[in-house]
Amino acid sequence: MHSQVSISFLIRWATGPLLILHSFCRYIDAQTLGSFSQRILSDLVPFLAQASENALALIMETIRAVIGVDATILNAGATSQLVSVIFQVWQAHSQGLSACQGVSAESDKAAIDPIATAIMEEIFETVAGSESDATFQSLVQSSSPIFANILSAQPTQDNMGIQAEACELISHILTGRAGDIGSELGAAVWNPLFDCADATEDHATVQVSRLVHIVSS
Repeated sequence: MHSQVSISFLIRWATGPLLILHSFCRYIDAQTLGSFSQRILSDLVPFLAQASENALALIMETIRAVIGVDATILNAGATSQLVSVIFQVWQAHSQGLSACQGVSAESDKAAIDPIATAIMEEIFETVAGSESDATFQSLVQSSSPIFANILSAQPTQDNMGIQAEACELISHILTGRAGDIGSELGAAVWNPLFDCADATEDHATVQVSRLVHIVSS
């Protein structure tokens, strides 16, 4: 079935197929999943940007389950696409992120579901844990400019929460990475992060900045 047909089908009948996919990926190994993993991921990532509030967490959890089974499908291109779509979803559901990026926030824009946020953090940690250096570098290259932009904004009541979440995502990248983190993430993010921690009253941001200081020392 063509991917666009699959996406259209999922849009119409989201909950049932996604629950089946999620359960399927939880109880199967990478060898058995085989070539289906790439196909599932290529269908779900574009669908993520079109998801309703009710389906968002389930789609993200299914994506996390797929890459948890078979991390080899995350080449540099697939990683870049996945990170890009996740940030699109994050912006669509966050007034604070829009403010940090200089975009006028819509008054009816609701905060992203905390469950979806937690799964998003797990996805970043799983991707960071890939044995492929190219995959990790793609994650860093795709996310660092956005993190730097968010953390460089003057902390306010509107964006403090989103800055704290950016710090959490950075923390999960550091947690997931078993090897050398390289210099690119630090060059883009460390200074804005430390400046943000100095200017904010948010406890989570300060705590993550301390973790980063330890890791980068």
